[in-house]
Amino acid sequence: MRCGRKAIMWIALALCLICAVLLALALHSRAEHAKPASKDPEGAIAAQEDRTVDVPVDFAAWQERNPDIYAWIEYPGTNVDYPIVQSAEDDAYYLRRDIDGKEAVAGSLYTEHTYNSKTFDDPVTVIYGHNMANRSMFGGLQSYAETLKFNDNAILYIYQPDRKVTYRIFAGIPYDTSHILYYHDFTDASVFNQYFGQLYGQSNEHVNLPSILRPGTEDKVVILATCMNGETYYRYLILGVLVDDSAAS
Repeated sequence: MRCGRKAIMWIALALCLICAVLLALALHSRAEHAKPASKDPEGAIAAQEDRTVDVPVDFAAWQERNPDIYAWIEYPGTNVDYPIVQSAEDDAYYLRRDIDGKEAVAGSLYTEHTYNSKTFDDPVTVIYGHNMANRSMFGGLQSYAETLKFNDNAILYIYQPDRKVTYRIFAGIPYDTSHILYYHDFTDASVFNQYFGQLYGQSNEHVNLPSILRPGTEDKVVILATCMNGETYYRYLILGVLVDDSAAS
């Protein structure tokens, strides 16, 4: 009889423990459902923070000064550290005007709205700048590019609000004065390949064009175009290929 009572007591104790566990689980579940939805699902905010980039340009101030300023170019090792402008009405507006629209022999660094967007997502983006004797704008780039060693340090940066685009310089080369983007639709892969094939076919004392770095149709290229030293009918081109874009997902 005593053994039967003891068994009943142990069964009752076990049932009490089971009920306590079930009650605790129910209260925990209710508390979890009562919490507000997470503002950082699966660490999304942390991932965004990892993609943030330090942009050393106050674009709000510059664009208040001139809304045509949409980017900034920095080429370490040279004097190139300027805003880039683009006029929506006249492609040549900044050829002989400074960033305030005032007449200036040095002009500004600019792209043409007829041929290039402001996103640097085109297959080829051409940035124009004068070869100034005082080495402002693109002055001095030719002598720099002719002797450049194209290694991982041969880079330039383009900044936009909350964005940093990095290009690896892969060529310095003379080119005639024909309009590159007018005569070449680089969205056509055959045109892209033909153009760069012609460039790589050149060889003279002013050409610095390692064949190992030749871009492909999947690449995005930036061209810095300026006048060639002592030549009336030639430009000098410094070419870079995109290697990193902080805006890319």
